Amino acid sequence: MLALLRLIATFVSVCLVVIAAANNNCSRPAMTSMLFIHGTNKGVTSFKSGKLLFFRCKNKSQLVGSAFRRCISGSWSGTAPICIAKRKVPQPVRCKRLRHIRKGVIRGYRRQVNTVVSFSCVAGFNLMGPRRIKCLATGNWSGPIPRCLKDISCPNLRPPRNGVLDGRVFKYGRRVKYSCNTGYKLVGSLSRKCMSTGRWTGKRSKCVKIDPAKELKEVADNLRKNLVNKFSLVTVDSRARVGISSGASGLDFIFVLDSSASVGRTNFQRGIEFVQTIIREYGVSTKPQGTRVAIVTFNAVAEVRFNLATNVINDTDRAMRELGNIHFQGGGTNTEAALSKVFHEVLPQARKRTHKVLFLITDGRSNTGTDPRIFARKLRERKYEIFAIGITKNANKDELKSIASQPYRSHIYLLADYKTLEKLKNMITGEEKNEWECGQAGDTSLRESITTPHHQVSREDAWPWQVAIYVNTPFKCGGALVADNWVLTAASCFDEEMFKNLTGHTIEVVVGEHDRLDEAGTEQTYEAVKLIRPPKLGKKIRDDIAMVKLQYPIKQTAYAHSVCYDEDPDSSLIWPTQYGVVTGWGSKSINNAVAIPEYTKTHQTVIKFATQRTCRRKSNLKNLRRSVFCGSSYNDNVDRCLGDTGGPVVVKLIDDSWTLVGVMKVNEGCTADSKYSLFTKVGYYSKWINETISLE
Repeated sequence: MLALLRLIATFVSVCLVVIAAANNNCSRPAMTSMLFIHGTNKGVTSFKSGKLLFFRCKNKSQLVGSAFRRCISGSWSGTAPICIAKRKVPQPVRCKRLRHIRKGVIRGYRRQVNTVVSFSCVAGFNLMGPRRIKCLATGNWSGPIPRCLKDISCPNLRPPRNGVLDGRVFKYGRRVKYSCNTGYKLVGSLSRKCMSTGRWTGKRSKCVKIDPAKELKEVADNLRKNLVNKFSLVTVDSRARVGISSGASGLDFIFVLDSSASVGRTNFQRGIEFVQTIIREYGVSTKPQGTRVAIVTFNAVAEVRFNLATNVINDTDRAMRELGNIHFQGGGTNTEAALSKVFHEVLPQARKRTHKVLFLITDGRSNTGTDPRIFARKLRERKYEIFAIGITKNANKDELKSIASQPYRSHIYLLADYKTLEKLKNMITGEEKNEWECGQAGDTSLRESITTPHHQVSREDAWPWQVAIYVNTPFKCGGALVADNWVLTAASCFDEEMFKNLTGHTIEVVVGEHDRLDEAGTEQTYEAVKLIRPPKLGKKIRDDIAMVKLQYPIKQTAYAHSVCYDEDPDSSLIWPTQYGVVTGWGSKSINNAVAIPEYTKTHQTVIKFATQRTCRRKSNLKNLRRSVFCGSSYNDNVDRCLGDTGGPVVVKLIDDSWTLVGVMKVNEGCTADSKYSLFTKVGYYSKWINETISLE
């Protein structure tokens, strides 16, 4: 009995020791989302006496309280920590660091707000750009960084008779602009630039008195080229189809006619007759690759008279009869209602692969409804090419610009009255006047500044000088049409033997190409009969540029004509921080010396030109010759290749024309360690290009 009592006493004493030890443990401290215990799992809920914890904060917030706490007899030492966000100390605004100006001096250089920096050039050089710039509170300089160009003068220019010359400095790099007095129009170049050769770019400009008859003939010629002849290539129903290629994609044509009270019954009938004239040229049928027509009339409201799939016009004769039966409505002018009707009721019935055209005839401006540009933009985004004729002197040109496709000169026409429209009707048919000036692009979709980051599929007619080069059947390179039978591309597209003798090789050049896997009716294929390279720069150095002579001159169309090319060896068109556009199908990889295009359809990418120094530093290139320049996408991130080897780089001039400044070099920009692509400078070789075209 005594032994049992001793055993019970021992057991009780042990339990009391265990309970006392347990009471000395500490439970897990209360935590916030910003606070955590360094080096301890979240699942631990109790800590032994003597345990030391280290507290930290997330997201660089500030710890207030004890960073270290120890468990002592069931409680934690120190003050419970909390985390508070650190106050951000505002940094002083500073402007971007200025790069060194070659042959120039920077004075007063500081980057603080309101600092004024001045520039000057050494003897023999002139300053191109502002003499002073100021650091603004936004962190930007008040103007561009100038350059120092050689002191080269061009011949003095005089203002044209009945016109104005804007610009009085006739030095290298400077530009002048012409304008004419009321009642006169400009013939020649809108703008000219002084080149390093001491010559002016462009053509001599003069102001000539406006002749209404000649003006109307020019409008008719433009409509014939950009509308009638252009789309006759894509529909098998066209009576003017010349069969440039065997394929055709079909045409969905929508006519939107103003039937408001300000037009009047007689003028509305003149508009109907104008539409009948256009439809006769294209024809109408239900063939898969033919022409289908939709008619929408509008006043304060809009009505779909005929559609593309329901209430269809089956043939040309019926189209003539049904158009004659459309009655005048009267009322207000609501262009937004008309375009909304097209978007919601006509667009869903359009075919997938066809060319889509909308033709608007209106007497002026909207006076009811909301802004029509919203639905116009939506239609353009869905590949509708929009033409607009504004009739009467009150036509709102800005509203028409917000609706029509670009370029405006080929998509917007302003006429004095409906009698003029009636005269125009009899002048737009036929095949005359189908010649194009170099550098006239189609709808590039670049409605805003081309400094906007941009990479997308281009429209079919956007870059009519773009060519696809096939060597021994496979696709090989891109190129640019610089004359009716000459293409500029990269020499690396061809083997050494091909330059000596083309026998046994087949080089085909396709112009008017957009989708390489589809035939739309716009393509022309020619065989190359000669390859020419420029003379070597040194004993062994030869730049990656070549010219290809075609078997025959091409047939000029809206989808195929030449680009102007830069003729200044030290071109300021590729000034660093300026922008250009690279086009092509893109090179995905190189497999057995054959380029595999990235895309089936042409793409366009806006690039920013870079200094030689920046290019060397970021591309790990030791040497860059004067004949080569560098560029990258807007955010310095090139996805594989910007374009094809041999593909064109073009810049837009003040008169909306485009100039070829570079040719894509082989494989540059395709590697993972290079953010920049190299281009051969076209201006450096302009003399050789001119001589080759004239001699051959």
